[in-house]
Amino acid sequence: MISARSGHPGGSQRTVYAALACAFAAALGLAGCGGGGRLTKSQYEDKLQSAGSKLTAAVQQLTRATSKDEFQQNVGDVQDALDSAADSLDGVTPPSDVAGANDRLVHGLRGLAQDFGQVKAAADEGIDTATRKAREVTTGAASREARQAIEELRRHGYDVGQLGT
Repeated sequence: MISARSGHPGGSQRTVYAALACAFAAALGLAGCGGGGRLTKSQYEDKLQSAGSKLTAAVQQLTRATSKDEFQQNVGDVQDALDSAADSLDGVTPPSDVAGANDRLVHGLRGLAQDFGQVKAAADEGIDTATRKAREVTTGAASREARQAIEELRRHGYDVGQLGT
């Protein structure tokens, strides 16, 4: 079980897991979904918003983790949500004005899913190691790429819903 070392800010395990989950949430303002031919702006927004809701649900579950095993399982669920969003977005033809942003978002989501595996593994070494790794992931290249793609979608006037939170 991960436990906060004596004097560690945040105190309880639940608080520490919630803090880690909040760091993840900051990086996870991302996602997507599936489709067929070129989507309209409204259809694409619906896909983004649906994926954002699913990802948010996975992150919220992560905030409830109270043990190392539960934390690692919930990180895995977030990874699955990221992979699912990337697969779904990769399977659509977005409006032409955001095709490049969509490609970058897919790439960023896949990178984030992979990077979160490092956080899960770091939990075995203790809360400080997991916290450091979470900071690396949330400020890393994949996270930046996904955030920049979301910002580009917004600049083009797309409502990304919970993806941008």
